[in-house]
Amino acid sequence: MDSCSLLKMAMRACSSARSATRRTLTPASYQSYVAHNSYADYRIGYHRLGGSWFALSGEGNGKIFYEKAMFSCGGQRINSFAMIYRSDQRHIFDRIVERIEDTFRPGPKC
Repeated sequence: MDSCSLLKMAMRACSSARSATRRTLTPASYQSYVAHNSYADYRIGYHRLGGSWFALSGEGNGKIFYEKAMFSCGGQRINSFAMIYRSDQRHIFDRIVERIEDTFRPGPKC
């Protein structure tokens, strides 16, 4: 299987969504929500929180996940990407995640 096929299989999500709730989501509250609802079966080993972003990563059941979310437009838009890949593919996908993370930016328009 070529690396493009592997990448397509590994990509879980890449999204830009408007916050649909009446209460304002913060990076901290959304990080907690994502950790508990999307990655409850993983041991979270990395979590970082900034004023307008968060990142999570962990491992479990032979898989690794990484997710980063950025808030823009005064918290009205959430831009995120997440990858889940097999632990034995770490040597391939850790570098891909690092490259995406280094260049990932929120959309320019509100």
